[in-house]
Amino acid sequence: MVRTPTNPRQASRFRTAGMRRTPDACAEAMKALSDPNRIRIVRALLVGPANVTEIAARAGLSVHRVSHHLGRMRPAGLVACTRRGRQMIYRIAEAVGTADGLDLGFCHVQFRPTEPDPK
Repeated sequence: MVRTPTNPRQASRFRTAGMRRTPDACAEAMKALSDPNRIRIVRALLVGPANVTEIAARAGLSVHRVSHHLGRMRPAGLVACTRRGRQMIYRIAEAVGTADGLDLGFCHVQFRPTEPDPK
């Protein structure tokens, strides 16, 4: 089950099939990517869905920090999650995910998997 926000303000940020994001929604998504740790999390999730502990290991961040950033990224429509028992499994949201990055409607953010993270 994919959780989507019930708050109309947050729900309007999500793109539905066949519709383009508005400039405001695109700007919100870009704001959500404005932290380097959030970009590390996106790169970690491009490998595949994972729980917070796995994301933290892939991104080289603490579990607490990953959890905090995922909480900022979900309302912006960048990540989605499903519950598996007691764990939440996160993935790039279908509305924005591509094979190599994010499609934010007005721009495409591409990540090169061969580049090391110069943390």
